[in-house]
Amino acid sequence: MIPQLAHVIEPIARRVLETNEPVVALEIAAGSPSRPDQQRDWLASYYPVRAADGQTLGVGAVIEEVTDRRRAERRSELPHAVAHVLGDAELIGDAIPRVLEIVCEQLGWDAGLYWPVDPERPQLLWVRPARDTGESGLEGSLALEKRMTLAATAVPGRVAQTGRAEWLSALAPEHLARADAEALRSSVVFPISADGAVVGVVELFARETRAEDAEQLASLAALGVQLGQFL
Repeated sequence: MIPQLAHVIEPIARRVLETNEPVVALEIAAGSPSRPDQQRDWLASYYPVRAADGQTLGVGAVIEEVTDRRRAERRSELPHAVAHVLGDAELIGDAIPRVLEIVCEQLGWDAGLYWPVDPERPQLLWVRPARDTGESGLEGSLALEKRMTLAATAVPGRVAQTGRAEWLSALAPEHLARADAEALRSSVVFPISADGAVVGVVELFARETRAEDAEQLASLAALGVQLGQFL
């Protein structure tokens, strides 16, 4: 059912055969066969299948997709995790990169970029390291973005002006330089607001194509207000 995880599932099945003991409620994150680029969450259990005489014939499996449940759990946990970081931080430069990391990890984005409206304040970046090398390969193009300002013609600048979040399911070069070269597929941009004014913008990027998620947009809008209280 999840062929791209055969290298993970095979040793589990072998262990079930060797021990005659089930493996219950194993959590797996992977794309589906029809959409391998979109991560889904699965709960899998594997058990020995026995003949009437007790001989083990093979391994059976029960696999349940729990993507919506896991997403809801992560959204509900996000404000508490962010509040903890903000409560411990003394400086914005210490808090924002950690907040970007938490948001990306909890919601499944690969990079986060903070744009302050005040040009005197620095942009701040977090990028998910690659599992095999520890390097993401994204820092180069996103670092170029960091040297830019919040131009009204670009999406972050537009969000800063309108105060409305935008979800880009399909990134194009006009949205981010070298988006194709860096294999970035989608982005979401949301404002940070304080006292009714936009004081910053956060831009999140994903290597997978992500359809617009209204519930996540609402969570990010609330997060923008939460961050605005800190700024």
